[in-house]
Amino acid sequence: MKQLFVHRPLFRILSPPLSGTMVYLLILLVNNNVMALEQQFLGQELYFCIGLAYLIQETSRLSILAFSKSHRLAPSLLGILVPTLISSLLTVFLVTASMYAYYEMMLGFSPIMTELITFNLIFLVITWVYLILFISYDLLKKSHESYLQQEEELKQHVQKDFVDFKQGINPELLFESLEQLVILSKLDAEKAEEFLDQFSTVYRYVLSKKKELVDIKSELDALMHLVNLLDELPNRTIELSIELSSSFLVVPGAILKIVEQMVRGAIVNETNMISLQLFEVDDSVVIKAEMIDKLMDEDSAYNAFNQLNRTYSLYTDKPLSKTKESHRTTVTIPKLTLAR
Repeated sequence: MKQLFVHRPLFRILSPPLSGTMVYLLILLVNNNVMALEQQFLGQELYFCIGLAYLIQETSRLSILAFSKSHRLAPSLLGILVPTLISSLLTVFLVTASMYAYYEMMLGFSPIMTELITFNLIFLVITWVYLILFISYDLLKKSHESYLQQEEELKQHVQKDFVDFKQGINPELLFESLEQLVILSKLDAEKAEEFLDQFSTVYRYVLSKKKELVDIKSELDALMHLVNLLDELPNRTIELSIELSSSFLVVPGAILKIVEQMVRGAIVNETNMISLQLFEVDDSVVIKAEMIDKLMDEDSAYNAFNQLNRTYSLYTDKPLSKTKESHRTTVTIPKLTLAR
């Protein structure tokens, strides 16, 4: 939201002369001394009222800013009464002190109680107007910021749902599988049916992820079907070796996503075998792929790895790691367990 107009330099310069002149006219009306305007309008009293208006308005503005920055200005009875009381007492003190200083130094006598009450009441109204403006603006600003925060959270939630949905659907694998299914259905109906079973099993697992974590056995069962599915795609030969004996949890679809990106990162050739190994090292699972890498990494692989890293950061302090050597890619993911 834009800055409140009372804080703008032009308003701070032009407002006090106007409010000071109005205070001067009000005091003349209260004292039934309007005829003094015909004799001398630009007198010491007018300049005193303008100067006092500058002092009170700046003090009120600064005190309200101080309350706001210290988070003591709140939309509650106490949060409004305390700043109002302190600002009012400060205004009364400054007006009274200024009047005593002006009267005794310039006029040679002390102000009477009626004049003190009149000046204080008028300048208290100015202070209260500042308070009403600022509190209303502050509450509106907080409400606006809360609304924007809710909108941002909703936007992030929708984006996350879209990313999760897109990752679950995996359009690249979907279209490749459907194309291969069309070809197989014309060549070998029985093989096409087996391929369809592999395809449906993988997508049933990916799209039915309702748990935040799953056991490694469920993930490996789905992985076997995925590897069989990828192996049926043209010009791909995949060899999978699994050496996992312990029981632990993983983010559903994490190993599937890593293996798929590894396979997609290899140069497709009839003689290029992709060798995949899964084994344990302490509290981590290592996924190693031996293959001829493509010359350029795809953005999808980079984004998928970062997304998995962010997801795993919710469950463990250990990050995922990825290293590339000559014809070898290694990804290490931490084992997850439920806290007891």
